[in-house]
Amino acid sequence: MQALVVFFTFFMFMETYAQAGQVHTERVSVTSYQDKVKRVGELSFKQTVSLSFKSSGYLMKLLVDEGDEFEQGDLLASLDTTELIADQKAKYAQLVQAKQNFNRARSLLDEGIGSQQAVDDTEALVNVSKAAYEISAYNIEKAKIIAAFNGVVLTKTAELGELQRPGQQLLRVAPLKDNWVVKVSLTQHEVGQIKLGQHVQVLLSNQKQFKGVISRIPAMADVTSNLFTVDILLAAIERPLGIVAGQLAHVEIDLNTKQLVYAVPVDALMSINHNGRALIMIEDKGKYSQQDYAVHSVDGHYLYLLAGDTVQPLNVVVTGWQRLQRGLK
Repeated sequence: MQALVVFFTFFMFMETYAQAGQVHTERVSVTSYQDKVKRVGELSFKQTVSLSFKSSGYLMKLLVDEGDEFEQGDLLASLDTTELIADQKAKYAQLVQAKQNFNRARSLLDEGIGSQQAVDDTEALVNVSKAAYEISAYNIEKAKIIAAFNGVVLTKTAELGELQRPGQQLLRVAPLKDNWVVKVSLTQHEVGQIKLGQHVQVLLSNQKQFKGVISRIPAMADVTSNLFTVDILLAAIERPLGIVAGQLAHVEIDLNTKQLVYAVPVDALMSINHNGRALIMIEDKGKYSQQDYAVHSVDGHYLYLLAGDTVQPLNVVVTGWQRLQRGLK
């Protein structure tokens, strides 16, 4: 019985030793190194629109205020059109008179007592009067501001009864559809490793996560900060989420580099030599050897080793290299 216990204990010891001595390798191929950059950006609008009247007049209706949302086709504001309507009537009377003069000149020409020059002059006056009348009608139409899209009012610059000049901004608005962007600043090195249309992870302050798309990369850096402000479009975002322009957003962008590396599990690292290079145990056709590689970077899971000129996969010893190292000495 005692001999059996001794044998069983010896067997368990040998099995544990064998397991500890097992060698496990992983085949690692060359890949392009992908880094990530994390930034805090600001939610904004890709496009804003300034709304104004074409004609002058006193503001008679203002149906929206700052922060109000509106739909396409809604009336937002209008002018007192009394003066414009009077001008249109005067232009219409001038058009009627011009047509009468043209008809008279043509009748006189038919009777042989008029001239072709008179007909041409009165016909030209009809065309001028008609154009003036159409402009007056257009001015009345443009005395109203009708929403061309679903949007939100950002600012207003006038109140009821105030005189409006042509082109004077009354409202600044922003479309709500496909118009939300996160503006984030990148360095010259980082901006060179992204591309238009690239997908980006965005986390808003209300803990809502979205997939953004890089929609604008500036050609020049900001003269003050020397940073490039990139626009990330949030195409699927909806207004009812309670988001507002100016709030912060956390952005995570993958940087695409041309640097070729081996992503080696950190457990495979034997040591760092005096030149700062990583020592790794490599298996090739059943033979093992220590090789050193320059380190590009490291994270919690992988050691990224520069591939150099070679593109061949490596059989890296991840576990058991300690026993092999003793055997190579």
